[in-house]
Amino acid sequence: IIDGMVIRDSGGLDGDFGLIQANVLHARNVVAQNNFSQVSVFHVFGNGMANGHLIESSRFEDNTSRYAVVEVHGGGTVRGCEFLRNTIVTPLFGGAPLVNFGQGRGIIREPVTIEQCVFIANTSEGSGAIACSDQIESDATITVRDSTFAGNTSFAGLIDQFGVNFANAGARKAIQLVQCEVVGNRTGTGLYLGATRFVGCTLAQNSSSGPQLGIGDAELFNSIFVPEESSSDMVQLADGTPAVADAFHSVVPTSIFDAGTTVSSTTLDPLFIRPPSDGGDGWGDDPATPDINESLNDDFGDLRLRPGSPAIDAGSRGIIRVGETDLDGNPRLRDDPGIPDAGRNGLVDIGAYEFQGVTCLPDVNGDGVL
Repeated sequence: IIDGMVIRDSGGLDGDFGLIQANVLHARNVVAQNNFSQVSVFHVFGNGMANGHLIESSRFEDNTSRYAVVEVHGGGTVRGCEFLRNTIVTPLFGGAPLVNFGQGRGIIREPVTIEQCVFIANTSEGSGAIACSDQIESDATITVRDSTFAGNTSFAGLIDQFGVNFANAGARKAIQLVQCEVVGNRTGTGLYLGATRFVGCTLAQNSSSGPQLGIGDAELFNSIFVPEESSSDMVQLADGTPAVADAFHSVVPTSIFDAGTTVSSTTLDPLFIRPPSDGGDGWGDDPATPDINESLNDDFGDLRLRPGSPAIDAGSRGIIRVGETDLDGNPRLRDDPGIPDAGRNGLVDIGAYEFQGVTCLPDVNGDGVL
């Protein structure tokens, strides 16, 4: 167990595989700041723990690597960690995300879990925040839960599955995002690579030079998807063919989703407390203008719901676990008596946040004041 370690200003051009190398790793309360590694800051070999590797309650900021900040050869969990302003440059191998599971030639037999983590203002010349470079067995998934992604930039997708082609896998969804906020990110291939399911997520104003939502089959449940207007195809299959996704009890642009399977979905404004804005010059800093930092006017907004939002009490209660809370830790099963229940079994809001107020029906502009 590594507990309470501070790693700062370490490494160099001749750095080895990782500043920390271990066969089995449980790391907690670690601060890794301003380090450089040829491969990764944490490089974990093998898969010896019964419940997989665990990295928790740690902060990784302003590190530079040529492959990953954290690499784990196997399944495991990253919980309660912050990844801030890290950079992946001149990737040594394919992929090159902030957190990588696998080594490109193995099989992951345990679940890969990212939960209660924050990824903000990171940049990768390869993949984005999370990737799995090994084949995932049929009973294992990449699950990202209760996490926030804001202002990240990547050449590929934000979350990628490279180990085997799950991009057109039908019912098989290798990647699952549950109750996540994803806003103001800039990618090359969208938010994901590989068949993906979004549950209770808020996805707003992300930009992509390819499809905005991602590559591969996609399903949205109880989710809000507000695309950037400048994007073209929203979903593509692995061969580049434009496609549609399935949305259930979600606030989405209906035109890009399968109308035959879209249930109780809408194109209405979700009425965020403060919508996100890139300030008119795009998300993040443009490397073509080194004397100007365009990211300074990025506003990721407040994606909680205002009174009268069409997302209030419009979700499906059937996919909510007993005792589940929203991204703020508030109870999920909360009724707004001022809104007629529109969802299946009612009471559950669409998106990552449960509305905590009461809508007043005569409140025509939705500001909470009569």
